[in-house]
Amino acid sequence: MMVAMNGRNIHIMNLDSLYSASKKAGEKELAEDYYPVTYDDLRKQSKTDRAKVLQSQDDYIKEDHWTDAVKRREPLGISYSDANDLIDYFDISKIPNPNNAAEPYLATILMSRPSLHLGSTKWVKYGGAVNGAGDIAEQSRINYDALIRNPQLAVWSHDPYGNRMLCNLSRYSTNNWLPIVTTSAMTYNVSDIAIKQIEKGNTYFGHVIKYGKHSEDHKISNTISIDFRNDRYLLVLKMCYLWMMYIYNVSKNGTIVPAKDYQRNGILDYAGSIYYLVTRRDNRELVYWEKLVGVFPINLPMSMFSYSNDMIIEQKSTIEFSYGIKNDPCDPSILMDINSLSGDSLSVIETKTTRGWNDLAKERSKRVLTNEVIATGMRSNPYAKSNVYATNPYVVMRNDGSSIRYYLVWEDRDHKTRN
Repeated sequence: MMVAMNGRNIHIMNLDSLYSASKKAGEKELAEDYYPVTYDDLRKQSKTDRAKVLQSQDDYIKEDHWTDAVKRREPLGISYSDANDLIDYFDISKIPNPNNAAEPYLATILMSRPSLHLGSTKWVKYGGAVNGAGDIAEQSRINYDALIRNPQLAVWSHDPYGNRMLCNLSRYSTNNWLPIVTTSAMTYNVSDIAIKQIEKGNTYFGHVIKYGKHSEDHKISNTISIDFRNDRYLLVLKMCYLWMMYIYNVSKNGTIVPAKDYQRNGILDYAGSIYYLVTRRDNRELVYWEKLVGVFPINLPMSMFSYSNDMIIEQKSTIEFSYGIKNDPCDPSILMDINSLSGDSLSVIETKTTRGWNDLAKERSKRVLTNEVIATGMRSNPYAKSNVYATNPYVVMRNDGSSIRYYLVWEDRDHKTRN
């Protein structure tokens, strides 16, 4: 017998049928003998039932076809091991299982905005206008006027895209995320986790006993460099420059004053967070995630504008960020933070997190965003046929009784009521 694989589907095909179909070059006969059997179905069956399935698919083949192995009436086999088999038993055959092979992953970098104390009535077209009264709103307008008059920011703050970036960085922005970071980020380096060692009982000949000891080194403050894809608008560069100049002026003089509630509570209004999510190839099911807290840019690659008698073409910019704390990886509370930042109430967050998967399973349209397609007859997740625009990310939990899995879902930009 012969086994062909498509994603997580295993198609068991009778070699006699394949040989006959190939001779006649008829797709119809080949399709009729093509029996789809899912790997999960086979894995759940007992070994006796598996043998019956294989026997029903004409496990033994005629002698006059194909290879010497077939002539000896030996079936062609495949590994049906799963994680439980690998954990509990020695597989002395060491047959690799292609369905359990390491697979490529996709990554998504989400960055929550800072809360720069800036406000302007001009931002009404961006959805972040400050029309209220009071000391906090008034001070934000004073800060904005002082900032755009500063020679450091006079050009890019009046640029239409730069000014919109200032709005996105402001505490009055209606969007808690910085989508341009997710769209343009090209790299992210995950640091290793290590524990410390203590040596005791050192002998005359140098023998020691080593003890393991906890270590918080992988969670303490550090820096991270991220490569961003450049564009003709210099969006990421402008955003980070405006962000850094706000920090420069807040720390240098009194022309920009943070909000009083931030000062009283010792909160840095210029710090954001980074959420790093790794998914399977469907770009939905999460396999790893981590969070960096207290993030802000500290180094910009202005050297990209250097001249060397060649055209200045820099395809990427490497920007260095500082962070204060790194959370433990795969902490479920990180996923709740994402749902909270996406602007939902506590009750909606609970509903989406715990019962969101059931809603998605019932309504297929909720899993498919505009310009995403699920091929007819396929059980796979959607693939993109063009730019797919979304607004807020959130995470849903799937509990099938034996395991809990988490999925990254997006709200459709053009059909927000879907999700």
